[in-house]
Amino acid sequence: MELIDIGACLIENTIGFVFSWFLLSRKSRNVLPLIAVIITGTAVKFLFYRASALAGYLLTAVIFFIGNMILSSERISKKVAVSMTGTHIICISDFIFGSLIALISIKSFILLRTEWLLIKALSAVAFVPVFLFLRKIPKNSPNKFYSFFAGTMSGFCIVAAVVTGAFCGSAMTTSRENMIAAVVVALLFYGASIIVIGFFAELCIGVNREQKLLLLETNYKYFSEQIEIRKENERAMKKFRHDIINYLSDIRGLISMNETDSALKLLEETAGKAELPNPDLINTGNVFADVVISSKAAVCRRKGIRFEFKSVPLAEYKIEAADVSSLLSNLLDNAVEAAKKCADPYVKLNIFEHNIYLVFRVENRISEDVQSDILQLKTTKKDSALHGCGMEIIREIAEKYNGNFIWKSENKHFTATVFIKKYE
Repeated sequence: MELIDIGACLIENTIGFVFSWFLLSRKSRNVLPLIAVIITGTAVKFLFYRASALAGYLLTAVIFFIGNMILSSERISKKVAVSMTGTHIICISDFIFGSLIALISIKSFILLRTEWLLIKALSAVAFVPVFLFLRKIPKNSPNKFYSFFAGTMSGFCIVAAVVTGAFCGSAMTTSRENMIAAVVVALLFYGASIIVIGFFAELCIGVNREQKLLLLETNYKYFSEQIEIRKENERAMKKFRHDIINYLSDIRGLISMNETDSALKLLEETAGKAELPNPDLINTGNVFADVVISSKAAVCRRKGIRFEFKSVPLAEYKIEAADVSSLLSNLLDNAVEAAKKCADPYVKLNIFEHNIYLVFRVENRISEDVQSDILQLKTTKKDSALHGCGMEIIREIAEKYNGNFIWKSENKHFTATVFIKKYE
């Protein structure tokens, strides 16, 4: 009988970890770590296999979570959500197929070991619709969504474990009507969990769709600004071409009159005027970052704000376009808005690597220091209803990538720093 128990544990762990393997980002494409985790989890589960149902499902959740921590490089919130979902489906599968087998065999809910082996194998069927829903979820959906989803699945799992344990531990022979009622309850509960999982998937997809729409609107604005900048540069170039002909003619006339000093002076003045407006062409390797930075650099130049920029190549980093655009536009909008009110204004943007993080740091001058104990900065812009949530958006994007957002105000200099975790 021990071989049957080991087989049941092995089937359960294999289905649960394969389910996670295809939903979470993997640390390694090699399947050997997956096999090692399955075998280890099976051994641990077997040691406690004959414990109470509730304890068994709790142990299953712990095994799934530890295994996913080892195998995956995803955020903790997502690992917890997937682990609890897998545990819940295992649990509700025991309830559904245990009830069905008991109904077919017309006996108590205390089933034979061989029947539990069959139940574990049939649980793969219950995983299919769940997997199809969860695989549609866009990567890097907000942490708070996964945290809420993990809590919801934990609640479902606890209820299912308690009910399953009560039925499976019953020594009473039940009537056919009670068995049918158990099957119906099990299927309804499973259906409710599928609805919740589907709702969560659609919520994440809807948020992703809104982000893409916001990205299109934002980039339309910035590309329009870039077109205006290029038109200004073209007008300046035409004017310079016209003027340079006159300057060269005057210089030639001065030289022919042996007015060398005057010719050199005019030549120096002409060279100074040759500094045309900077087209602010930025190349970070990420076109969305380039558009935002170029646009804000042009705004700084028009407002007389000194703009400095330095960045590592961004092409290799897996940050969603909408997040890059939103993060940089909010950071730089806040900086420009504050700096333009000061004497000798400046804005500095530095994008660099620090340990496991990609860091976005924006520095600017401010008219007065902000108190460090204020939890949420208040906007000073006229359209405060639109811009007041900028700092919160920055914080949400940082948390979405398992990062952090910190700021410092000192000696009328403001620094905002965003840490984005680099994923493998």
